[in-house]
Amino acid sequence: KNIEILIIDDCGHDNSMAIVEDFVNRHQNKSIRIIHHSKNLGLSNARNTGIKESDGDYLYFLDSDDFIASNCIESFVQILEKY
Repeated sequence: KNIEILIIDDCGHDNSMAIVEDFVNRHQNKSIRIIHHSKNLGLSNARNTGIKESDGDYLYFLDSDDFIASNCIESFVQILEKY
């Protein structure tokens, strides 16, 4: 329930942001924010933007070519809070 999703638009040359914007518009989820860069700044800068803009206690980076299991974040938070 307490999850914040930041999507950093780093001005790629594919249609991934159109897909993301369509998804966000269809779901009207207030916990998803899209942050647009004015030009491509690279992975490190995209991550730094996410760090600066985040409000949460924990960060998880998910890149466009990554896979995430459906219980991944929940499992990480449980382990972090336990230890």
